Amino acid sequence: MLYGLEIENFYSVRKKQVIDLSVEKSDSLKLEHFAPLYPGSSKLVPKVVAFFGPNASGKSNTLKALSYLQWFVAHSTQLPLVSNTPEYKSGFQFIDKFADGAATEPTRLAAHFAGVSDLKSVDPNRFYDLSLPRSRYVYEVCFDNSSGKPWEVIQESLRRYPGENGRSVRIFERARGKKLLTGKDFGISVYNRFVDNLRTNVSLISALAQVGHKPSALLKHLGSLVFSNIFIDRLEITDRKAVQDFYMGNDLLLEELNGVVERIDLGISKVELVFDYEGPTLHFKHDGLSNHLSMSLESHGTRRFIQIFPLIILALRLGGIAILDEIDQAIHPLLLPEIVRWFHDKDRNPLNAQLWISCHTPSLLEELVKEEIYFCVKSGDGQTQIYGLQDIQGVERSDNFYKKYLGGVYGAIPILG
Repeated sequence: MLYGLEIENFYSVRKKQVIDLSVEKSDSLKLEHFAPLYPGSSKLVPKVVAFFGPNASGKSNTLKALSYLQWFVAHSTQLPLVSNTPEYKSGFQFIDKFADGAATEPTRLAAHFAGVSDLKSVDPNRFYDLSLPRSRYVYEVCFDNSSGKPWEVIQESLRRYPGENGRSVRIFERARGKKLLTGKDFGISVYNRFVDNLRTNVSLISALAQVGHKPSALLKHLGSLVFSNIFIDRLEITDRKAVQDFYMGNDLLLEELNGVVERIDLGISKVELVFDYEGPTLHFKHDGLSNHLSMSLESHGTRRFIQIFPLIILALRLGGIAILDEIDQAIHPLLLPEIVRWFHDKDRNPLNAQLWISCHTPSLLEELVKEEIYFCVKSGDGQTQIYGLQDIQGVERSDNFYKKYLGGVYGAIPILG
């Protein structure tokens, strides 16, 4: 369960922005919208986090920061050794900054999350076992933008916070030019030689997981439970890629898709996996048509839904996080609330998965509580500021968020004329 994100000097986010999702449990909350930080915790976290604001206000950049953190922890060791290759540079294509002076200042990202207290002996598949003792964690990484080496790590650390208000315990702390410091739960004595030769542009977690270090493998597994339509190594997911990666060989997912398309009335009665001269694809049977239609002939909205549906279902099944940038792009406004309700529904979301989205459809505000709503705006010098609806004084739960947002009460709307 992710309960906080810090972003500094990343794309349009120049000054430090802190997204703190944790709230105290109270009778005024719609509890189906929240999950405990961990079993027994008095703090709750919203299951849906939605960012609204004008075009180019920084909504996508906020989600990119979270997607990049996941990629860095889980996959940064995949970068080739040679720094002037396209593959090497593509791994960092989301770190370009355009605010004045930012190019020489460090980039800092931090994720606050909850997970099992025992990193040393717990099997990765039990990371979300709610019967195990749990703690709060903060993972932080800071990159140097002025060293001449692309994205050299200045500092990387992981700290645990036992209990509700306990002091932090170091899991590991890595700083440029200093000896790696580790806690007793992150023993690396047999990996010392490997760590001494660690490349400066990779995550310690990603590197150690590659050589079988159990706590790192556990943390990397946690990173693998983040499902995003923002990619580090390519621009977007294609129709074929969606079919190949998710639907081929997954009869259960295809069955779930068929159940959903019938309920949301896309005019489709059945979806089938077939193979043509280019490989696996989907065919769609429409009411009133004798022949099936290939995926390439479907509407942009239908194809868009087919592409993001696996990310949503995987997060719901595994208790992970679905990050969906521009979720409303080509998808009908009546379908958006249905997707949000899946995350609020205990039967559909028994493991308390989270949905992080950027959106332009203001009617979706009617489905959300104020702790789920965040806004992005840009100042005159091009810097993104992020604030939550709960940060605005005088906002009542009974307010019509939709009308007040469109009326400019909360800010973060386009200025026309």
